[in-house]
Amino acid sequence: MDNLAALLGLRVLVTRPAHQAVSLISALNQASATPLLLPVTTIIPTINDPSVGAALQQYEQANSIIFTSSNAVRNAILAINKANKSWPPVQSVFAIGPATCHSLNVSNCNNVIMPDIDFSSEGLLAKSELQHIKDNIIIIFGGANPRPLLATQLQQRGAHVLHAACYMRQPLTAQMDIKQQAELLNKVDIIVCTSNETLLNLIQAFDKGLHNQLFDKEFLVINSHMKTTLKGLGYIKSPIIADNPTDHSIMSALTLWYEEHHHD
Repeated sequence: MDNLAALLGLRVLVTRPAHQAVSLISALNQASATPLLLPVTTIIPTINDPSVGAALQQYEQANSIIFTSSNAVRNAILAINKANKSWPPVQSVFAIGPATCHSLNVSNCNNVIMPDIDFSSEGLLAKSELQHIKDNIIIIFGGANPRPLLATQLQQRGAHVLHAACYMRQPLTAQMDIKQQAELLNKVDIIVCTSNETLLNLIQAFDKGLHNQLFDKEFLVINSHMKTTLKGLGYIKSPIIADNPTDHSIMSALTLWYEEHHHD
């Protein structure tokens, strides 16, 4: 299939914050898909949060620094620069996945350690560099209200863990009445969600009377944790799962699904 028509006619709802959706929408357009943008989440920097200040007080003494998202990289750098700390870090640096690693690389931070396959907290916890960490100081730059697994497991291994909540996701509910919501769903084949919070915000953005129509759509998510969340919300289909939240991974998963469902 010609790459320029790899997703011909596929109508894809992108739920990312607007500033993070530009490149994915461009890739969808280049593949002859029809992207629709519904940003159900906005990113709010929280670099003045006390947790960030506490972490930065230990910045020079830290053994390892973990970044859990591209948003964490962007806002951590703001906080680090504001506090007149050195960048890039001299400590061991970990990224939860390729998108986060790329954000670090383009910000002049190289030699980043990331999971081999499972781009998640579980994948990070499996890395050999995080096994023998008794008395280590580890800073996790991430969002507010994170999954507790990463910090809890590192603490159980004897590390002193500081979570720096340098941003928060906030619901951004589109001002649509139920008729407009139904019309939007009629224009959609697949819904792309790349975080649990975005997924939950999407469900809340639609009238409960439309949830059956919403769950009749195909969903693309980025890990088994999100698949479990979808199932718990009442989704009975098997979602498409991309390996990670990068545009390349999402486009690859969409193309594979499309080819399986639109073969000659």
